[in-house]
Amino acid sequence: MRACLLALFFTAALDAQLAETFQKLQSFKLEPSPYGPLETITPLNETYKRQLRELAERLVKASPSAAALKAALEKELRAIGIHPPRAEQEPRPYGLLSVEVARATEQPRVLAVLFHLNLAHGTNTALTIYSGTREVFRDDGDHIAPPQFTRSDASGSFLMLTASDGELSANGGYGLIVRLYRFDAQLRSNKFFDKEYSSHGHQIAIEPNGFKLEDFVMESDAMRGGYRLHPFRYELRGARLIRVEPIAFDAHDFVEEWGEMPWEEAARWSDTGNLAKLREVHEKVRDADGYFGGEFRAKVCGPQTRIWEIAFSRGFDGPVYFLVEQTGRWNFLLKEASSIERKGCVWDEGPHGTRTMFAKPPEFR
Repeated sequence: MRACLLALFFTAALDAQLAETFQKLQSFKLEPSPYGPLETITPLNETYKRQLRELAERLVKASPSAAALKAALEKELRAIGIHPPRAEQEPRPYGLLSVEVARATEQPRVLAVLFHLNLAHGTNTALTIYSGTREVFRDDGDHIAPPQFTRSDASGSFLMLTASDGELSANGGYGLIVRLYRFDAQLRSNKFFDKEYSSHGHQIAIEPNGFKLEDFVMESDAMRGGYRLHPFRYELRGARLIRVEPIAFDAHDFVEEWGEMPWEEAARWSDTGNLAKLREVHEKVRDADGYFGGEFRAKVCGPQTRIWEIAFSRGFDGPVYFLVEQTGRWNFLLKEASSIERKGCVWDEGPHGTRTMFAKPPEFR
């Protein structure tokens, strides 16, 4: 009886602390600054996330399923007065939040709990992974999506992928932070990939030995302008995660990508019998900061559109003609680079075929 009373007292005290933090956050308006008092909000949010995690840790013991835990969390938060945003732009956004609880079919022994905290112009997420009632992982970031998992291998280890997209900038872009972790059979995690992409719309999915990502990035082709869909695929080979095909969906975009890569990467998609010459051209076409941009023109040079010539010009020097061989559906190899245009090629009307690794392309934001 005494233990039960102590537990109730402890629970009431934690709820009171959480309610107090929520009321403090709700006391701040966005005005006069459109971002609010960030120097005050930031430490309060850290306290808030700690208290929310304490609430989840208490409720996960009595709520083994994802649906049951989500319902219990939302009921407790409503009782305290905490609720999701009710309008697109709340005058008092701080403290408002939504809850996600997910259990992936690939890893049923782990449960992901995500608290999405409303900010002035974005969302900050507190992510916690539980196994049973034990916390095995946590991370904070801007709007983290529910993590994706692979199935366990023969040793019991598996991969977890997280993606965090921040607030939109003035031009509609955002930073996309992608992280890949490996968990061993004892659920100890090791992060071995962490990279930020600049995006205007994306989709991402874990694969058995890596992940794939598509996002919209700025064109290097001044004649096209705008944005192009940019594919990324990574595979785990030994202890290293390396980029694999496709790196582009057509020969035109392939040359753009080849020129934007550091040489160590570009060499992997270059003819091994012509590396010295291609490296020289690679250094020539990029500026001092590594930027590769100008005007691109595509021609088809071989039967069945397997050989392409991509003319590149920056406007202040002579054009460079890149000869590209298509070796697969979306696989390309840079064969040659010359100042002399190849005869017998015809203008390409492209693009050709489906341009996405997914069921459909992502939406442009």
